[in-house]
Amino acid sequence: IADRTEEHIIISLADIRRTRAMTALSPTSEKPSATAMSAEEIHEFHFRRAWLRFMWARAREANIDVGVSDTREEHWIEVMLVLTDADLTDQSYYKRDAVAVDKALKELRTLSIETRLWLS
Repeated sequence: IADRTEEHIIISLADIRRTRAMTALSPTSEKPSATAMSAEEIHEFHFRRAWLRFMWARAREANIDVGVSDTREEHWIEVMLVLTDADLTDQSYYKRDAVAVDKALKELRTLSIETRLWLS
């Protein structure tokens, strides 16, 4: 029960963050600076992106959802190459891709990839 409660809390927080990011990207947004990501949030964003790449690579190696894991791993490799430029300071990149990262983490949970990896 504790695991499910924790999972529901994480999903709820991700939904809230996703909603805030989408609001910040909307053309009617009045306070773009209010939703600027801090250095800590950007660091967490990079960590989550790397985690997704790592988990999909492990899933591919363990032959878990082979077609999906191949596609997802390649996607996250490409995304990581684009957003690792040290000069990239535009917050809109991070906000937009933070939404994609949250959705991808949700997909990872929905497909039970992490659980299946730990059990294999």
